[in-house]
Amino acid sequence: MPVTSLLSDEMLRQVIAVGQADIAVGIPTLNHGGVIVDIVDAVTRCFRTHFPRERAVLLNVDGGSDDGTPELVLDPARDQRGNAGGGLRTVHRISARYAGLVSRTKEVQVAFAANELINARALAIIDPDCAVSPDSVAALLRPVLTEPCDFVTPVYARSWCEGALVSQLLRPVVRGVYGRSPLEPAAGEWACSARFASDGLPGELWDADLGPAGISLWMGTTALAGGYEARQVGLGLRPAPIRAMRAALPEVFSQVVGALFRSLELHAPYWVESRPPGSVPMIGQPTEAADDPDVPATEPLVESFRAGVRDLEPVLAEILQAETWQAVRALSESTEDVPAFGDALWSAVVYDFAAAYHRGAMHRDHLTKALVTPYLGRTAAFLAGYAGSPAGATAACEALGLEFERAKPHLVERWNPGGTQ
Repeated sequence: MPVTSLLSDEMLRQVIAVGQADIAVGIPTLNHGGVIVDIVDAVTRCFRTHFPRERAVLLNVDGGSDDGTPELVLDPARDQRGNAGGGLRTVHRISARYAGLVSRTKEVQVAFAANELINARALAIIDPDCAVSPDSVAALLRPVLTEPCDFVTPVYARSWCEGALVSQLLRPVVRGVYGRSPLEPAAGEWACSARFASDGLPGELWDADLGPAGISLWMGTTALAGGYEARQVGLGLRPAPIRAMRAALPEVFSQVVGALFRSLELHAPYWVESRPPGSVPMIGQPTEAADDPDVPATEPLVESFRAGVRDLEPVLAEILQAETWQAVRALSESTEDVPAFGDALWSAVVYDFAAAYHRGAMHRDHLTKALVTPYLGRTAAFLAGYAGSPAGATAACEALGLEFERAKPHLVERWNPGGTQ
């Protein structure tokens, strides 16, 4: 598909008027009028303070806002507020709607297409639903400009019990399958090189609505499988959402896990081969989180796990191998307050789900949502296991990653039973 066909006439006109650039920040929006001013000001101050000599472009890819978001982005008043940081060059701002259905995946594709024309060496994508600072935006962009680096993800200071979807599922799976994983494999903000963005334009998932976390996960795994230089950089405490999350857990979970499993399909030629484990280099040191977090209650998780196993028995029995299914059912019938959902069983469950997704055992959306049930049981076991000794949680997450590495042959065997991908 020609690059220009991805851009609306209005966006193409603005991009051509800008010409060449050194750095760009893409901000996808849909009715973000209540927050976009602060985001634009933060990005502008980043340009003027941290990159005063670079030609910079703020690229707002809008899904059709009716609250004045594009007008706020282009408001000349932004120039006066952003000029406080100085800077030797004009900061260009582009804002235009894109054609087609609204999705974060489409927004990133349009940003890639625009960057193909302005040829910025470093492009960052910012989640407009979370607060950003000039320093955090600069930290994502700088490695692409100063190091041999194609993809950068943030590392946030998390309490041990925060982000179970990341620590108990996404990170260990990516590590186990690809041989290494960033600590935040699905962060809503990231940066990439012009080469990475250009190579990604012919990608195979652009028509899928992966959501902010899903598109980030796909981009990150593509960097790992494609041989690109990846880095991760500490950005301190995770920014608080500035807009309430609208989607429920099953929907978000299904979207993110669907992106993970689809990535495994696209990258199978890479990961089915045996590869030595490695790591994604860290720039700087991550900030430590608070020591006394509020640990979520485990009782509702256990109740949902037990009820889900009963309700989904035919589904789970079809997805899981017989031995794994029997172990999960036995856990759900356990008299323990919180059943001990161990690492080996959890890796077997997830890899069975990934293989079932690949072979089309059932409707994929139903399959990924069914994984919520064992996930809740595993999360409850993790929270209960370290509520009294959180210092051991980090070591437990490391052990979980090692278990997914060890169990990878189980996935390869189930993924490719007939000798074909």
